[in-house]
Amino acid sequence: AWYQRRVREDSTRAQITTTFAFTTINGGVKDNVLPNSVSVTLNSRLLPGHTIDDVLAHVKKIVNDPQIKVEVMYANEASDISSTESEGYNVIHHTVKQIFPDAIVIPGLLIGGTDTKWYGELCDDVYRFVPSFLSTEDIKRFHGHNELITVKNFEQVVNFFHHLITNLDKSFEVEFHDEL
Repeated sequence: AWYQRRVREDSTRAQITTTFAFTTINGGVKDNVLPNSVSVTLNSRLLPGHTIDDVLAHVKKIVNDPQIKVEVMYANEASDISSTESEGYNVIHHTVKQIFPDAIVIPGLLIGGTDTKWYGELCDDVYRFVPSFLSTEDIKRFHGHNELITVKNFEQVVNFFHHLITNLDKSFEVEFHDEL
């Protein structure tokens, strides 16, 4: 029951399911002439554990028409799940408690696509984190008209990352080498 309620709410659906959104539709140029072809772009964000092949098979099953061509134009597999036992996670946890002492720190999903997808092959863990409080109205503005964050949220983000960088600097011992 809890899961079904969350799936129906836009603000939490993308954190617990693979999502689908039609983002572009192209077809005819006149309202009284049938187009020769129509194309639709479907944007999907994958939940960890789901694959591009899973999504493609699901879409083909739903379409269920051999005359309709379904193809992947661009794709990224779902992000790997990062460790909650690493030093990086511990520094993030510590910093969250410094800035937001009443916060309960738990792992979760960041629902937006980020440039961190390029770092997955460079390190063991990649953490995507937004240190701000977002209302339902804030979330509705993502990638829409009047996309913004409040001044208070901006200050919290700057304050958090200032402390995170300071804490990371303290957490690593620097080895000095006499030779190159």
